[in-house]
Amino acid sequence: SLLPNSYYQFVVRARNINGWSMQSSTVSVVTTSGPPGAPLDVVQRYNTETSITVTWRAPSDAGAIVVGYQIILSNNATDVGAVTQHTLSSLTVGTSYLLEVRARNAYGWGIFSDPITVVTKSTVPGIVLVTKGAAAVPVIGRRQLVVVWDPPDD
Repeated sequence: SLLPNSYYQFVVRARNINGWSMQSSTVSVVTTSGPPGAPLDVVQRYNTETSITVTWRAPSDAGAIVVGYQIILSNNATDVGAVTQHTLSSLTVGTSYLLEVRARNAYGWGIFSDPITVVTKSTVPGIVLVTKGAAAVPVIGRRQLVVVWDPPDD
């Protein structure tokens, strides 16, 4: 695999059962630039109940400066600038998402990073309100009772 935007020289020889041919004249080429490689080491750094922060390392630029990144979070795209950290917000509490990142340079979008799973924090439920009154906690026997309550709001 050749490097983008690089100078190479080649010679060619043929071979059959009788041996090798003389080599061709030298051919010089310069490979062109292209889209960047995949971002490296994509990881979730921080999370809250409704946001996650991810970081990554810049990919090989393929001969042109990376000018931006795109994050795909469970099929939703977010374009970000030429940064290697971003916080995604307005997410659902205690939810897992699949995340990928790709880079863009003057030659277009590169390939996506390997997907990772990111998770927002879960929260504990609110306080349980036990219904008051004798009818709410009837005794069924010496060692049993029934408790009635309203579920918490969250």
